[in-house]
Amino acid sequence: MKIDQRSSQRADLDAFVRHYFTQQPKELNHGDKPDLIIKVGAKVIGIEHTRIYRTAGTISGLEPHAQLAVQHHIVHSAWQEYSALSSRKLWLLVDFEDVTTYKKRESQFVSSSLARVVHKGAANRPSQSGEIVWHTLESWQYRRLGREFPKEVRRIDFQIVDANPKLELWGPAYAYMVPHLSIESVEERTLEKEKRLGEYLLKCDEAWLLIVVDTGVPSNHFQIDEELVATEVHTAFSKVLLFRSFHAEVFELKVLPKQL
Repeated sequence: MKIDQRSSQRADLDAFVRHYFTQQPKELNHGDKPDLIIKVGAKVIGIEHTRIYRTAGTISGLEPHAQLAVQHHIVHSAWQEYSALSSRKLWLLVDFEDVTTYKKRESQFVSSSLARVVHKGAANRPSQSGEIVWHTLESWQYRRLGREFPKEVRRIDFQIVDANPKLELWGPAYAYMVPHLSIESVEERTLEKEKRLGEYLLKCDEAWLLIVVDTGVPSNHFQIDEELVATEVHTAFSKVLLFRSFHAEVFELKVLPKQL
């Protein structure tokens, strides 16, 4: 597991423990198989962490969560290149196409294109001290004139914030529908994790499965409805819990016990 993934996993687990237990366990042992072991009274509990992401049946690297990571990298790299070209401060949002197909090896080319387009587009704009003025650069206008515009970017919106440089921010802009989390997705992930449940139980008295959704990342935003919470999950895990870490909400699903 990569360092940033392990760090995110640990943050999820620590946040879950803070929100779920009224009396905080004194020892949290982060590790693997399961990802966290805690002691509650005389009982040792193992918690296995997982996340559910939206998928589109695409090949590795083109899944929504993978493309999201590439989009963030593109915008961050573009900001770095732009900063070397201009001292003008911008609050900038990049509206990508609904589906992008970026490969990691081409992300730097797209970043450089984004930096050049923004540099030219912002160069002669006057500063509007005390006013909120958004400027828009749209793909269709640039394409019509045969001018450069970054691949698979729909539009770029920015404010000039020279008067208040603390507002400088570059990031992707997202507008999307949040789907419901299905019981089928939960059951599929539970069955997948159950394959190693025997290993987990060598280290603890009982094992819980923590499924994290809604971490502030669009590719794993889901709505959790009453029907899902009321559905019984047939599993050998002692508990199956859904955790919306961004909103600090825990949903404990009904478990119908089964033997391994």
